[in-house]
Amino acid sequence: MATASPTASRNQSWFSTLCFRLFRKKHTNLSTLYWTGQLGTEAIARLLTGKPATDLAVAHIPPAAFVATKIDDTVASLTIALNERRGIERLHLLVISSANLESYLQDSIRLHVANQGHHTEKPRKLTPVGDAIARPVVNRSTIPAMLTFIEELLGIKFGIHLARWKDAYRLRCAAAHNGGVVTSEVRNLCPGQTIGDNITLDWKRLWDYLASADDIASLIDRTISTDSLRTLELLWFFQEMQQTKTLPARKPAWSLAHKLGFTISRNGKRTINRKIFGE
Repeated sequence: MATASPTASRNQSWFSTLCFRLFRKKHTNLSTLYWTGQLGTEAIARLLTGKPATDLAVAHIPPAAFVATKIDDTVASLTIALNERRGIERLHLLVISSANLESYLQDSIRLHVANQGHHTEKPRKLTPVGDAIARPVVNRSTIPAMLTFIEELLGIKFGIHLARWKDAYRLRCAAAHNGGVVTSEVRNLCPGQTIGDNITLDWKRLWDYLASADDIASLIDRTISTDSLRTLELLWFFQEMQQTKTLPARKPAWSLAHKLGFTISRNGKRTINRKIFGE
């Protein structure tokens, strides 16, 4: 059985699916969001350094786009709160990452099952047998259960990444359903925090969760991505454009496909040209 490896998944190349590339783009955007927020935090901390503790913070950070009364922290209270608020933002990034991973798992397994012959002539529409095979992933949103099924379906092992995402998903649920507050159910996942505290994540834990999500998606994509699967994915892509009457002529359509990173064989191109462009 193949096993997820943090180094292998990022150092080796393969012909990836579009759904994986979209996952990774969204995943990378989370890093941009995080470091932008971190830059803002450090800028605020520097502006408040040495200022009278009882002054309103906005007196030293003139607000440009909101009313000053929207934040009534003093220099002292905001300085203390910065780390906690960054930890809460990291939790929110975990929630977004969870949604991105869930979407990729559903899209990739639908494609994999369809590529086994269990699809209809309609894009993304599986046969009844295909629906039955894919249901534990496509019709589910509990990531640990989805991953456990995928391990058996594809004959792979996620190792430490599955264990991490069992914890990550519990925190995601606490953030989504408990308002991000420490409860008895998640207390053991929140070191140094007591019941009723806001759940916060440090950068190391968030990074571990994000890295595991990327390794999980990478291993799945390496396992399922074949020329026939990528051809089917592009066929669906063009068919959906046909349905919305947004499909360009053949040459611009192929230019778009290349721009999006589709890599398929000549036989795959001939299949698509015949089914989509009648050539």
